[in-house]
Amino acid sequence: MFCYSIKEYINNDERIENIINISFNLEGLHRHASTHAAGVVIGDKNLIKSIPLYKDPDTLINATQFSMNYVEKAGLIKFDFLGLTTLSIINECVDLIHKEIPNFSLKNIH
Repeated sequence: MFCYSIKEYINNDERIENIINISFNLEGLHRHASTHAAGVVIGDKNLIKSIPLYKDPDTLINATQFSMNYVEKAGLIKFDFLGLTTLSIINECVDLIHKEIPNFSLKNIH
């Protein structure tokens, strides 16, 4: 009985080489869509002009097709509003804005 090493199988069979190459390209890709409970992506223009979006069938909410790192590379910001640090920073920003614009309210941002 003769045993081949994986490398020999790859070198001797184009189909196996193709499968291995495809496998390496797929490795690490996301297998499913998921949403963050309090993740919000913010940009300076309509998001559909910056990144691909899809409508989550369970919630009917638009979501990005990019992970956090790629959202940032596209020039957008992702906030995690579950984090107390983020909420504290937003509160400090509102306080600073109030010094220049006394009637400022987050509720008026569209």
